[in-house]
Amino acid sequence: VLEESGITNYQCARLPSTLCIYGQIEPKSDYYRFFTFDSSGAKGMELLAAKMKKEDAEGPNCWGLSPDGRYLVTSRSQNPYKYKVPEVRILNLADGTERYIPVPDAGIIMGMDWAADSESVWVSAYRGRGAWGSRSGVLNVDLAGKVRVVFEGLNLGLWFAIPSPDGHRLALMEHTQSSNVWLLENF
Repeated sequence: VLEESGITNYQCARLPSTLCIYGQIEPKSDYYRFFTFDSSGAKGMELLAAKMKKEDAEGPNCWGLSPDGRYLVTSRSQNPYKYKVPEVRILNLADGTERYIPVPDAGIIMGMDWAADSESVWVSAYRGRGAWGSRSGVLNVDLAGKVRVVFEGLNLGLWFAIPSPDGHRLALMEHTQSSNVWLLENF
């Protein structure tokens, strides 16, 4: 369907939207760039307003397309010395406007996935480190800027929190030395 060098992630919105986007890193560029494509393999246009500095684009889940295809979320937190407070950037794909929502409880944002209703973003983050080990968690950030910690634990490496299409379940990806599956209810 699509072949390009440097593709790190791709996502498609849900019907009735037909929008599909992929992210691309080029070795000689300072930017992580975004392009549209369709299932026939035709490369669309570059989303110029969406491009972000490579230093903010750590990991394969450093951005997300909302299920309704209206918004793109990216993060600014991988360099804690550059930004005083981690933020998520919400880019309106229709008009190119953007806004930054501070996520002070995040620390270093590891991954982001939109809620099923496109009204909030699930953020996985390393939240601190001490003699007791590292602390990570899952936060929910809504479009109004409200941030709430939903799940946290010690010595966890939570990278993704992906909702089910109906929004009733949340799948977590934890980086561990063993394998396990968790199901969260009543979150």
